[in-house]
Amino acid sequence: MSRLGEILVASGLLTPDQLEQALRAQVMWGARLGTNLIELGFLDLDQLSTALGQQHGLPAALARHFEKVDRELQLLLSPDVAYKFTCVPLMRVGADRRIVVASASPLLPWPSALGWHEGLSAWPRRVRRTKPDPYGEGPPWVHYAL
Repeated sequence: MSRLGEILVASGLLTPDQLEQALRAQVMWGARLGTNLIELGFLDLDQLSTALGQQHGLPAALARHFEKVDRELQLLLSPDVAYKFTCVPLMRVGADRRIVVASASPLLPWPSALGWHEGLSAWPRRVRRTKPDPYGEGPPWVHYAL
């Protein structure tokens, strides 16, 4: 698996000097590389999410996906399950109306139905986004891609 910095430099989103600056910030402040790249202003969330998706072979959940969120669909997933698996349903796609789920931990094993009605399936999508809690409880969710 390629390293995140290598992917970003190879794609032209980052210069080697910017990567070096972010790596130095990571050593000094201890944050993840992606967090440092955003805080330094070298990348935006969608660029980072896309690169992390490429690194792990998963599609990225981008700002436009959150703009199309299906509130009724979110209410079908219990808040307890959403918090337990750090996930939020976004929308239905395709002829079979599969559910797209943004997850803070898309690489972890997922339960087969995530508490949905019988027979529905979900696709994990990688995300790093701060959004208000769709269930009206607690602080805003911060989704970090691994």
